[in-house]
Amino acid sequence: MWPKKQTEVAIVLARGLQVLHESGFTHRDVRPSNIIFVTGVPKLADIDLLAGNDAALPSYIPKDYAAPEGGHSNRADIFSLGKTIYEMCTGLPVKSYPCLPADIRHWDDHLVLLRVNKVIARACARDLGKRYGSAREVLNDLERIAQK
Repeated sequence: MWPKKQTEVAIVLARGLQVLHESGFTHRDVRPSNIIFVTGVPKLADIDLLAGNDAALPSYIPKDYAAPEGGHSNRADIFSLGKTIYEMCTGLPVKSYPCLPADIRHWDDHLVLLRVNKVIARACARDLGKRYGSAREVLNDLERIAQK
């Protein structure tokens, strides 16, 4: 089921990505195994791949989290964040994207998941013109959902 905590975790991760991007860095490997909790607060970890926004750098991210355009950029990080949020909120493996759980309509708060799924779909848009332009935009949409 979709607990409020997962929305809060997604917000904290988007905020962390925003800070990295606004500081001139890309993470280059956003995925569930690179999230740690420090005193209950989620943090983006494995920052050894942290680099400037350089699409020419080699890729190490698993293909299921990698943006279709390849390379490393803020928009590729956003794609990876979307796939990470997908796994976190649906409980399904990333390979199942974009499917939703078969029993979703029986979840008490399935409407929240459906709103978050719109954020996920935009973050994971294969067409760059349809994908979020910044982590700040992702954060804004997640915060709006949390306020409802």
